[in-house]
This record gives sequence, structure tokens and C-alpha cells, in this order.
Amino acid sequence: MTAFIRPTWLLALAICSICALFAGSPAAHAQSSAESDALNERAASQPLRARATVENRVGDKASRFYAHASGTWFVRNDFYDSPGYGLDAGYYFNERWGAELRVLRLHSSLSRAGKTVLQQSGLAPDLRAPDVWLSAGVRTSVGYAKILLWDRFVTRFDPQLVAHAGVLFAEERIAPSIAIGPGVLVHLKWDLQVKFDLLLTANFERRQRGVTPAFGVLPTLSFGWSPPRGGQR
Repeated sequence: MTAFIRPTWLLALAICSICALFAGSPAAHAQSSAESDALNERAASQPLRARATVENRVGDKASRFYAHASGTWFVRNDFYDSPGYGLDAGYYFNERWGAELRVLRLHSSLSRAGKTVLQQSGLAPDLRAPDVWLSAGVRTSVGYAKILLWDRFVTRFDPQLVAHAGVLFAEERIAPSIAIGPGVLVHLKWDLQVKFDLLLTANFERRQRGVTPAFGVLPTLSFGWSPPRGGQR
């Protein structure tokens, strides 16, 4: 009889313990939720800190002039090959915004397709050969970044957006022109810089059938220097 009662007591005790455990779980869960809510309220009440700085800017541009020698190859929907060279000069008002002047001397000649058309039909392109590109515009840096190349070289650069407006001199014609697109400004040692632009262009040239736009691409690779501000070395 006693042997039968003891297992029964043990079974009853185990059942009571399990019931007590489940009965206490909601309270523990409620306490955990209350603590979580308190932590969230405390975090929300604290002021937001400023964004962390990865590193101080190495190639600063604010209040500085620059001059870059450029090489280019003007490509548009005509029958000319137009390589060229030129000069960019500008000034940065701050780290984001700068103004720029650009002059490009283009050495244009008939492309292979243009020569074929001329030989077969005797017709020359209605568009005139581009000679000089002269424009002014703005340049804005949308960020500042650095990358590691070949596990040895750290390169710092500004991704940029560029917009220019000016004129294209094509023999005796003058065509109002615009150019817009992305660019990259790479900072080197001793205030030297490398710049690459890939601009989409539109030239509005007066032809026999009226003013007609000619669209193209103006890739430009530049190398130059930015003199230090007064008081800097």
C-alpha cells in the first residue's frame, strides 16, 4: 500500500510543479516585455549622435583653384573622328560645389564611313567638322570614398556630377551646346589630381533644313594640380 502511495505522491508533486511553471511563465514574459519597453523608451529619449567619421578628408577642395590638362575624343552621330586636347580651370566654393571653365581644341577628320560615303556618292556630311569646344559649368561632389587596390594602394576619390553649357565652333558655324554626366575626381599626393568625365552632349547646329540637334558623348581624362590655400603648405 505504501509502495503504491509513494509513486502516486511523486506523480502528483510533478504535475503540481509543471502547473506552477506554466502559471509563472506569463508573468515572466510580461516582466521581460516591460523591461524591453523601458529600454526602448530610454533609447528614444537619448539625443541622436552625429554620424561617425571614418577619416578626415585627405584631398580638401574648399576655397581652392585648380587647373587640369585634358585629353578627349568627341564622339557624336556624324561622320567625323574628333580627338582633341584642352584645359579645365575652376574654383571650389566648398567641398561640394565648384565652377569650371573648359576649352577643347578638336582635330576632326572624316571617319572611314564618311570617306566611303564621299567616294561612293560625292556627298559630304551636312554637319561641319568640330573645331573648338568652349563651355562653362558646375561640378558637384556627391560623396567621398576610398578603395584599396592590389592590397597596397589606397585611392581616395570624389564621385561627381557635371553640367556644362557653351558653344561648339564647327568651321564657319557656331552651335549652342550642353553637356551633362558623371565624373570622378581622384586625389593624389602633393595636391595632384586625376579627373575623368563621361558627358552626354547635344549641339544645336543650323543646317540646310534648319536647326537640328546632334547628340554625342564627350569622354575627358584630365591631370592637374590644385595650389594650396593661403597659409597652407
